[in-house]
Amino acid sequence: MHAPDPPAPEAATATAHPPESPPSSSALPPAEEDTAGGFERLRILVVEDEDFAARVVQALCEKCSYEVTIARSAEAALDFLAADAARPATEQFNLILVDIVMAPGRMSGKELLLALRVERVERCVVMMSAIHQRAMVEECIRSGAESYLVKPIRLEDVARLWQVVMRHHLSALSRRQARQRAEMA
Repeated sequence: MHAPDPPAPEAATATAHPPESPPSSSALPPAEEDTAGGFERLRILVVEDEDFAARVVQALCEKCSYEVTIARSAEAALDFLAADAARPATEQFNLILVDIVMAPGRMSGKELLLALRVERVERCVVMMSAIHQRAMVEECIRSGAESYLVKPIRLEDVARLWQVVMRHHLSALSRRQARQRAEMA
């Protein structure tokens, strides 16, 4: 990855604060800290180049008390992730939420996913797409994304993102333990 200096015009950061009223019954609370190096609450890097869509996703995430950072391009996301790697594990992004289609001439969401896998970035990645792009989303799942959200994004879907992150975390832990057992054998 490259030097951590995300371009200001392409990025915005917002820390979510707990809502003044409790979330709807369909919204699940953020996950509690896990003793195996988990997290207290979700820290999400949203990769979305369209301003309105980014603001909608940010607002939904904030309603669920998630910390949100917006990257306006895949390239800006790589910068954020490079800077994030220097933080303690408990303060790093738990989830990267990526729109598949980016502006022409820029790295696409799928290209970002592949770059993350080549760099062996072990973060949970969830793709976003419109319904008519379902084949592309399925291809991204085969390429390593954990799940996908179909636009327009709903609060119920965002509220369940912590479950996707926990499944990813437990799966990664299981893979590490299997590797360790194989090395000891």
